[in-house]
Amino acid sequence: GQRRVLGEEHKKTLDSLNNMGVILAMMKDYGEALSYYQQVKRVGEKVIGKSHPDTLGTIMNMAAVYGDGLGDKVKEEEMYMLALDGYERSLGKEHEDTKRCARNMAIFLCWKLRSKEKTQAHIKEYPALLKDSGGLERQFQEHLRNFIN
Repeated sequence: GQRRVLGEEHKKTLDSLNNMGVILAMMKDYGEALSYYQQVKRVGEKVIGKSHPDTLGTIMNMAAVYGDGLGDKVKEEEMYMLALDGYERSLGKEHEDTKRCARNMAIFLCWKLRSKEKTQAHIKEYPALLKDSGGLERQFQEHLRNFIN
């Protein structure tokens, strides 16, 4: 309905399509979720820009679907890097959205990819992740410290 009334490029249409992706991912229908996210990303990049927080949020959703749902660590890392780069450029390193993305990337690098080298480099870029205000639970901070040392 909304797409027909407001058009494919309307922000409310993009929000609705993204929300459908979220619901489908929660239902573990990862292929369909990814299809919705890809459409939102494609149109969102054109309409609101590649570095808009909504576009970047969709890219983070795609990362989760690639990793958690489809088991594609290469695409998951690519999407997290794309989102993190966009957040840094558009909002800066200290913005909460950037910190959230950096946190997700740290979790990916440490727990999923198990890459000590990449995790160390990431923590060097985001040392606040190891501080209490860095957005990570203390138990994970300790795990992260042990992993990189």
